[in-house]
Amino acid sequence: MLEGAQYKIYGEGIAEEGKIYTTNENGILTIDGLYEYVEGKYITGEYTLVEIYAPEGYSVNTTSLKFKAYRDEYGKLQIKILEGADVIRNIDVYNEDEITKKQDMNITNPESKYPVINIGIEDSHIFSLYKKDKDTNKPVAGAKFKITDLDGNYVTGTDGNIIGEWIDTTPEVIAPPEITFSSTSSYKWTQRDDGTWESTGNHNIHSSTSTLTSNFELLQEATLKFDWSVSSESVSYDYVYYTITNTKTNKVLSGTGDTTKIGGTSYGSVYESLRFMEKSVDVPAGTYKIEFVYRKDGSGNTGLDAAFIRNIRLESKEPEKTGYYAITTDENGNITASIGEGLYKAIEVEAPEGYFLPEKEKDRTSYFGIGTSQAATWDWVNSIKGNGWNYINCVAPTKDGGTVAVGKFSNYSDEIVTGANNGIDTNNNGEIDKVSQGENDGLIISYNSSGKCNWVKNFGGTENDSLNKIIQTSDGGFAVVRICFK
Repeated sequence: MLEGAQYKIYGEGIAEEGKIYTTNENGILTIDGLYEYVEGKYITGEYTLVEIYAPEGYSVNTTSLKFKAYRDEYGKLQIKILEGADVIRNIDVYNEDEITKKQDMNITNPESKYPVINIGIEDSHIFSLYKKDKDTNKPVAGAKFKITDLDGNYVTGTDGNIIGEWIDTTPEVIAPPEITFSSTSSYKWTQRDDGTWESTGNHNIHSSTSTLTSNFELLQEATLKFDWSVSSESVSYDYVYYTITNTKTNKVLSGTGDTTKIGGTSYGSVYESLRFMEKSVDVPAGTYKIEFVYRKDGSGNTGLDAAFIRNIRLESKEPEKTGYYAITTDENGNITASIGEGLYKAIEVEAPEGYFLPEKEKDRTSYFGIGTSQAATWDWVNSIKGNGWNYINCVAPTKDGGTVAVGKFSNYSDEIVTGANNGIDTNNNGEIDKVSQGENDGLIISYNSSGKCNWVKNFGGTENDSLNKIIQTSDGGFAVVRICFK
């Protein structure tokens, strides 16, 4: 129900310049004395209705609604929409098995001499933001803003869609490098003709290790894959293992799935028939060193007494889809959006070329509210007491389930009323909590969910101050609108 919207109607029996009507507190526009079409008479029964003013926070719907009233063969009044049918809102109609949509239009007592035509029209809430250059005062086009609620969730407009367009920031796939190995330990690995690396350096040498090494850099996450095998004693004695170390953080990545070492003769004792296992490890972006080490103890030699690594490669991973919904300032530096009632944030997420985007989100965030209705009432907010003029101008919910109220209170001492005590009692305990420093002081009162006063603060100097609006911000603080008169 939208009070205060103004419409102008033109047509039969109305002055050429039209006549203006305003919706009442129930959002109803009442227009009496309209004519219906009568065949054979010079009465068309045609009228045009157009909105000329919407209350603050709503957009004017400039679509003209042209309609005609006439009687059918049974004497019932009918309405024919001639133009602008889109301006009529759609409402849900509940049937037994489904919900359908229909235009909100009906006629009360259509057979009577004075029927009533009911047409539902609604305005959209509108949010508008203008960005300009602080030095030149010129509009800034191309700045992108994300619109969210106070908890950072995306906001849907009155059309049911998320405000803004999807900005895809998913990075392109960067091909990972090829890995080149070397063996610089005392006991070396060598490469077979088929490309397989073999720990030949410490073959049949007790208490020895041979190492195969490579360094590589990843600009994106990738998957390291290789096939490995071993022909030796049990893993308790001889084994091959690998380590992947981030060379900047010295953090060692552990393998996924199977253990990072293998040993034993279960893989075979003849090279041509060795059983290889594939290993797969996800590696984040970074700079790394990978090592394969074949370790022998001081006991006997079994099988081929060697480890084998082949098909060592890095494979790209599809980057995680990233992006955000944002609305972009036009050539005039403006963005507009139709949004329902609530408290919101506009966060600048991308600045045009030549402009600086603050690093901290709080430095590029603006808070705003659409509409003033509250789902709940808090009678105890009005329990502040004082001898002067005490006003609560705005009440808002807080994240902890309580409320916060802002307003003003006056300096009202016994100089004006004999025996009066200056100040106000905010928690109704009979004691003065705050005293105005000027004609009026701004006031903030915090209440818990039960209506108990948590704290109270006043703001102002020697003149007339008032706090008119308040919302809680995502960091738990408050954004307040203050008016000061001198």
